[in-house]
Amino acid sequence: MNHTSKKALHVTFAAVCAASLLLLTACGSGQTSSQNASNVSDSSSSSTQPAYNEEQLNPLTGLYNLPEGAYGKRPISVMVNNIKQALPQYGIGSADICYESLTEGGITRIMAVFADYASLPRIGSVRSARDCFLELAAPLDTIFVHFGGSSSAYDTIAARGIDTIDGIAYSETGFMSDSAIAASKGREHSFFTDKDLIQNPIEHKKQRTQSESPLKPIFHFVDPSEPEYVPQDGEALQATISFSGYATSVFDYNAGDQKYYKNEYGSPQMDAGSGKQIAVDNVFVVLTSITLSSDGVHTNVAFDSGDGYYISQGKYQKVHWEKDGFDAPLVFTNTDGSELKVNPGQSWVCIAPIGDNIVQFSGGEAA
Repeated sequence: MNHTSKKALHVTFAAVCAASLLLLTACGSGQTSSQNASNVSDSSSSSTQPAYNEEQLNPLTGLYNLPEGAYGKRPISVMVNNIKQALPQYGIGSADICYESLTEGGITRIMAVFADYASLPRIGSVRSARDCFLELAAPLDTIFVHFGGSSSAYDTIAARGIDTIDGIAYSETGFMSDSAIAASKGREHSFFTDKDLIQNPIEHKKQRTQSESPLKPIFHFVDPSEPEYVPQDGEALQATISFSGYATSVFDYNAGDQKYYKNEYGSPQMDAGSGKQIAVDNVFVVLTSITLSSDGVHTNVAFDSGDGYYISQGKYQKVHWEKDGFDAPLVFTNTDGSELKVNPGQSWVCIAPIGDNIVQFSGGEAA
């Protein structure tokens, strides 16, 4: 098990041994009993202190790896293209959590979320906003980055006063167009941003960069001192989520590093920035009603409650989810309503339609 490589432990064995050695040395050097007692007290106090700092806790991953100064800052969410023609993407492999949902015409779009906007890598191609992603971003208090949007999404942004960075307005100061990609794939697939570029519109719009209160962990993460949680219902060495006849996401489990590697359109889904395949620790599936909106083009995603799956450690289990309003978080529980334990790490959340054979696990078992 690669548990310690993923999480900080409260006390290391080496630290305990070192403390014991110091005590033995002190006793042998002629120190008085009061001096020895003082050393014991100091050692005991040190050994009970956690090896991590609460201000390093990433609320999106449950890992204690936030950079110094990032605590209390607003996360940033970025709408990323996922149409086959636009692949490979940049930056999504570094996201703390990604949400993938149907948008229109059978295609999916991805919202990549980062707890620390100041660490944003080159990401994109950046695409337009949709209502369902605005609703997923709202409880996270993110700065929402997009390039255009549906008329309904623009209405929602205006009505709710959502802080956004729109590439339509900041294409030359907050984004860059990759000329090679524009020439080969089309200008609409060529816009990217990063931590330096995005700072320009943030400052120009005087957007708030600190959360009004630090974001709480979005899941009930397993404590660093505990072993990973293993889902209970069955094997999930491979999980296939069929969003539509066009878009299917496949996650293959690697027992070596305990991660799920993502495939899209029949090939490994790569992050061109890192040159690596997308790999996450947790996969969630939200099954819900996805219908055609009144404009006959875009989709309406119903966020109230329903069933789904939690996939991790090569296993899966059925879960319940609910979202009590636009600004309320997406909450996952066990089917009996008790808290769902979630392993720390990067996560991928699939918002998929209810239907037959939408989710399949290794061995051909359909859910």
